[in-house]
Amino acid sequence: ALEAALELAGRICDNAPLAVRASRRIILGGREMCEDDRWKLGYAEMAELSRTEDFREGPLAFIEKRPPSWKGR
Repeated sequence: ALEAALELAGRICDNAPLAVRASRRIILGGREMCEDDRWKLGYAEMAELSRTEDFREGPLAFIEKRPPSWKGR
């Protein structure tokens, strides 16, 4: 189980750090919310992410067929 957990943690760490943090805020912050409020929280986080450099870097890296260079901003 430890090996699988470490592999999963590595895969998570390869993703955009701002998106990972936003996902964690949605998961933890939405535990006590109704479904509609969790969706609203998700949309609000996505709106914030859409203003970041990393948000633009992901699709650009995909189009250019290269690994993304996350900056956390």
